[in-house]
Amino acid sequence: MNKQLFLAALLLTLLSALPVPAIEPPKWNLESLSKPPAAVEAQEGKVEGLQSLYLDGLSYKGRPTKFYAYFGLPTNVTGRVPAVVLIHGGGGTAFDKWVRYWNAKGYAALSIDTEGHVPVNIHEGKTGDPIWQTIDSLGRPWAGQPQRPLGFADNALPPEEQWLYHGVADSILSVSYLAARPEVDASRVGIVGISMGSVVCSIVGGLNHRLAFVVPQYIGGNNDLGNVWHDIIKKYPAVMRWDPANFYRQPTGKTHWLWINDAKDKYGLPPMTTKSWRETGPYSWMTLLPTHHHGHRWEETGPNAVREIYAFADSVTRGTPPLAHILSTSVSKGEATLIWSAQIPIARAQLIYTTLPIPTVTISSDLRKDWEHVKWQVQDTPMPRVITLSNETQQATFALPAGMKAGYINLIDDRSLAVSCDFLNIDP
Repeated sequence: MNKQLFLAALLLTLLSALPVPAIEPPKWNLESLSKPPAAVEAQEGKVEGLQSLYLDGLSYKGRPTKFYAYFGLPTNVTGRVPAVVLIHGGGGTAFDKWVRYWNAKGYAALSIDTEGHVPVNIHEGKTGDPIWQTIDSLGRPWAGQPQRPLGFADNALPPEEQWLYHGVADSILSVSYLAARPEVDASRVGIVGISMGSVVCSIVGGLNHRLAFVVPQYIGGNNDLGNVWHDIIKKYPAVMRWDPANFYRQPTGKTHWLWINDAKDKYGLPPMTTKSWRETGPYSWMTLLPTHHHGHRWEETGPNAVREIYAFADSVTRGTPPLAHILSTSVSKGEATLIWSAQIPIARAQLIYTTLPIPTVTISSDLRKDWEHVKWQVQDTPMPRVITLSNETQQATFALPAGMKAGYINLIDDRSLAVSCDFLNIDP
């Protein structure tokens, strides 16, 4: 009996020492997706001044698919223009107002639907969120895209039948569509994704080196660090094959990235955003806005303003002064030292911090930090003495509040545009 127990223990030890097979991320035929999709006029959701389109997607369960898009061009512009693909979040669809906003900035814009809908609210006139009409309900010879599950992936389905597989493919096809338009400068095409759209656009950014800029708004990857995703990842570890960080870690191209979020977003916690920012360097920036709230936000005024997105895109596509670029953050003895480069002078700084213990939450029997419910304090502060280093970068040392547990520093330039340093988890 003792010998049997010994052999069983030895077998378990040997098995545990065996390498665990890597979970392979899904793969797309990028050569095929680099060709512009065919487009036909859509009759549903038409608005004045924009083109309503159906673009060819990938086949789904043996049927051809099309996805809906609004397309618009800027007016009173000569020559080829920069362009942007716009990816909505959960509960959204193609947004004509979003296209018009970018058109007014001088960009061609394509806002697509990634969930098999057209922008027709069949819940119009009723209370509650919009319910968008599905392509499948129209009785067309083509299908719409798969519906999005509650999480970012469905563990039970093969990759080619999953929402995210088609959402990424449709987005890359959209880049190809814009790049082929005669009005568009193909070297100046970017992509912006909000919420679940940021999951899509950050995968696309990692796969598609044609992009000039990528702006994931709120989530992106490293979802194993997030509380919202912890339960499904613990139950079904294979869903991490879809994590966008699998695709954008250590990028080889020169695509520029801006990670933009708020301090309390439950879907994209600050540690997630900071890690993604550092993984997409050296052409990567991060802005954590302390008063911002999750949603389909693209305005430049009010508490949910995202002015940094447009300044960032213009710096990449038009050569206007870029956002300040924080290169390093170090903490020692109650002080944080930042090194950055900037063409526009830094006017002031902002400390976002807490001195209270970080609350915790139990998820799937695991105790985790509850960053969503931290009570952040926001303190505007004048700049300390700035030293110009030999390579023309700048350095300043900030005194951190006594008893600070966690937080970060925003540098705000003369245009009132903010960039953030690394998230500081001082009391882990």
